[in-house]
Amino acid sequence: MRVRMPLLVGLVILPISLVAMSAISIEVQQFFDPCVQWGVQAHGVFAARLEPDAPCRSITTTSEIKRSAAIRTVLVPGCIVIAAALALIGASTSRPGFLFVAAIIIFLEAFPLVFSFAPLALLTAGGLILLRRRLIHVSGEPTLQG
Repeated sequence: MRVRMPLLVGLVILPISLVAMSAISIEVQQFFDPCVQWGVQAHGVFAARLEPDAPCRSITTTSEIKRSAAIRTVLVPGCIVIAAALALIGASTSRPGFLFVAAIIIFLEAFPLVFSFAPLALLTAGGLILLRRRLIHVSGEPTLQG
């Protein structure tokens, strides 16, 4: 059972972890892309002239500034990756409390993801809670019921 539990937890957290790592990767690439213009005001007209030998074939603009994008990246997909690590540590060391904390973090991440990946976050959190119950039963850890 000790080997199977980390595998089951890994399978439960794999989809949302891949989404989170993909989001982090895309955001980090945009930070260093010279073709992305940050902090462009929406009320004005943005004009750019692209030369034939310019490194950018097109320019992407966003009204978001880099600092707020970095904070958003740390708070949403970054916390999901941390929760995934906590879940794997909890499953590997037979500590159901780690699984519970990971499930709560992922559940709370469903709110900023409400229009995109909220169902995936909720299913992941529910799966971690169920695996936590199974881990408690296997490890014999005392519960509140006695």
